[in-house]
Amino acid sequence: MSARFPDGSQAGRFEPKDERVTFTQNVPEGLQYIQHSAGGVEPVEKGLASWSFDWVAPQEGNETILLHIAANAANGDRSEFEDWIYLSEITLRRDE
Repeated sequence: MSARFPDGSQAGRFEPKDERVTFTQNVPEGLQYIQHSAGGVEPVEKGLASWSFDWVAPQEGNETILLHIAANAANGDRSEFEDWIYLSEITLRRDE
């Protein structure tokens, strides 16, 4: 997941709540891509995985913010076969 202004710059910041969440490495400076950690793929119960983090919105401005999300619905066999990838973009606009 990422949070961007329309120009591609970082919008706010992500804060992981536990070790199940981490950041993608080797991205351009100042940009955050939050994702599950290696341990975060383990189910919290049969057939269920979850991740907790906060997104802290920018303090100033009325700019549009774009949240880009990619999610994998996996079948648990640790391969790429029969998994489904879902993509979404959510547009946030501050209502003043």
